[in-house]
Amino acid sequence: MKTSKSKDAKLTGTRLPQTVICGILNPYPVWILCRFINPSLILAGSILEAVLIDWLSEIKGVDFFKKTYMVKDDKGKDKPADLNDYINEIKYIERPHWMEEANKAHAIRKKRNLVHAKLCMKSNEINEEVCREVIGYLKDVLKTRGAV
Repeated sequence: MKTSKSKDAKLTGTRLPQTVICGILNPYPVWILCRFINPSLILAGSILEAVLIDWLSEIKGVDFFKKTYMVKDDKGKDKPADLNDYINEIKYIERPHWMEEANKAHAIRKKRNLVHAKLCMKSNEINEEVCREVIGYLKDVLKTRGAV
């Protein structure tokens, strides 16, 4: 597995500053203390997606921030990849070493999806404990890329 050991986590075409990562992943992020639970779950999913797009770009030698990564849907038709697809693609490429992290990445994705208005109304799953769990999972996934 290739990792970036620089001060900033390498992203194709851009950089995610280490200060941003540290601010998001410190033990008591200010946005959790201020009860910004929903935005923090969305942000965790966005960071995860950016890291996975960068990783897949590195593996395939194509900048998927500029060119849409396409996958097949259930009917065999091309569709733009989403977070689920990026997780599954990296899981397939990096198996068996990335299986645990893939499960954590899917957990982040599922919790992020609970933030939608309809689901929030029906779910008691979104709380500070879940947010801390998601941030812990994100740390574990980022460690596989040398970003933490």
